[in-house]
Amino acid sequence: NIPMVTLKGDTVQFNADAFKVNPDATAEDLARKMPGITIEDGTIKAQGEEVKQVLVDGREFFGEDPNLALKTIPAEVIQKIEVFDKLSEQSEFTGFDDGSSVKTMNIVTRPETRNGTFGRVYGGYGTDYRYTAGGNINFFNEDQRVSIIGLSNNINQQNFGSQDLLGVMSGGSRRRGPPGSSSGGRSGGGNRSFGGGANNFMVGPQNGITTTHSAGINYSDQWGKKVEITASYFFNASKNISEEITSTEYIIPNDTNQFYDEISESETENYNHRFNARLEWDIDSFNSIIIRPRLNFQTNNYDSDVGGITYLGSETLLNNTLNTYDDHSFGYNFKNDFLYRHSFSKRGRTFSINVGTGLNGSE
Repeated sequence: NIPMVTLKGDTVQFNADAFKVNPDATAEDLARKMPGITIEDGTIKAQGEEVKQVLVDGREFFGEDPNLALKTIPAEVIQKIEVFDKLSEQSEFTGFDDGSSVKTMNIVTRPETRNGTFGRVYGGYGTDYRYTAGGNINFFNEDQRVSIIGLSNNINQQNFGSQDLLGVMSGGSRRRGPPGSSSGGRSGGGNRSFGGGANNFMVGPQNGITTTHSAGINYSDQWGKKVEITASYFFNASKNISEEITSTEYIIPNDTNQFYDEISESETENYNHRFNARLEWDIDSFNSIIIRPRLNFQTNNYDSDVGGITYLGSETLLNNTLNTYDDHSFGYNFKNDFLYRHSFSKRGRTFSINVGTGLNGSE
């Protein structure tokens, strides 16, 4: 019998061979079977805490998006999954906990799979022209690893991470009902607020039909004995079309009833680009430098038309309203961290300095 869980210090280690999954399963399918790990609406939790980072053999995989690693790595190449609180790079070097640890999941691959090419391709087609297709391919050659992923569908499957949302989306709510009734009514452009519709682009369902196209590439390698590099690029395009028809009858005591008919159409297009990189240079046995640049930029277009008519009885027209709303937004977010670490000859004495820069904006 293979033990499901092994504790090593503060690390919880799950043995992959102890869990049964289908032959085409992904790391996500495997993780769902492990006790204490839950995945819901794109959020990964372990022991009740949200997992902020997923590593592959101790290295970053597509930046800080934990979902991409779980959806890309096949379950059959996984030897074990480790869950622990990862200290910051500064704390790992100095040995002093600065309190900035994050819940981290590390996917450990089987030694025999660290050289070779593997991946998966899938597709499906159904009624009403619904389709889904995608896949990934991985080129592993010891330290050098390249992973390519792709996805296209029109069945509301999305894979945006929280870092994709740069505050360029618009959102809000509009109350329905004939003007003057107790239910309120549509007025002007509705109650929309800039940057208020972030949930529309996070993983999970939304009104209407969403078509998504995404592609990405991840590269990691060891250059010589002193330089380790990880870099990734990810593109995601999303188009959501929503059409809604509402018919309401308002029963008014001792008076003629009112009827309200409404037709609303909306279309949202979102384009996102994300770059991540990490370079660690061990200058010598006493000095090292880590550089982490990150760049996201996003374009969002939103258009909607709403028409409503209120009748008294079946024929008398009370009012007619037509609202048109257009929103075109662009946002970017650049961050870069520079960390220098020096270790003195006397054990336990270290010096480190971390400099961070950031630039962001939206129109």
